[in-house]
Amino acid sequence: MKVILYIDTSATNSCVMLMNEDKILQIIQRQQQQDHSHNLHTDIAVLMKTCELDWSDLSAIAVMNGPGSYTGLRISLAAAKGICYAHQLPLILLHQFEILSLSVQAKNPDHDYVICQKARTDEYFVAAYSKAGVEIIAPCLMSVNELLEVMNTQKLALYSADLPAPDLPNIQHIEVSETHIHPLCFHHFSRKNFADIFISEPFYLKNVYVNKINKL
Repeated sequence: MKVILYIDTSATNSCVMLMNEDKILQIIQRQQQQDHSHNLHTDIAVLMKTCELDWSDLSAIAVMNGPGSYTGLRISLAAAKGICYAHQLPLILLHQFEILSLSVQAKNPDHDYVICQKARTDEYFVAAYSKAGVEIIAPCLMSVNELLEVMNTQKLALYSADLPAPDLPNIQHIEVSETHIHPLCFHHFSRKNFADIFISEPFYLKNVYVNKINKL
């Protein structure tokens, strides 16, 4: 039986999850973002012990690799890379839009649709899909005006996991669901969609700004 360890520290809530091909075995979630780096490895150890599994029982490590908090993304990816390297395990990288698209598909949409997530002020992470779930706009960063123009010209329904945004009309709420993460992980595993653990980077989509300290 194949077993995958899933790690997500991309947002305020963290999640570590063990799953086999049939079901989700165990989940540990936390809600304090500043504690992700302190608790992640302890939570993984507790999860493995609770499920009575050893590292040799794992088949792969899957990571929610963005978009999201850049620090959070680095925490989970660094942990996953270390585990993969130490135990010779393949690495699976997921992005939020894959899972959110599955959430939309569960609603049986009758229109093509766009999924957005808040980035900075007046900016959104965006990806668009056909009503059959085929990607028609790859994940990217758009201003509010650019997003509205795409919606209007291509007649797209709008979905988001964020709270309703006053600058975006007719937005419909969706959520990341563990029930969608499970089949997606094994979908990638069965097709051997593995990432290179040495060159993989967070799926951040926007430029990283570094504050420089001026020295005399």
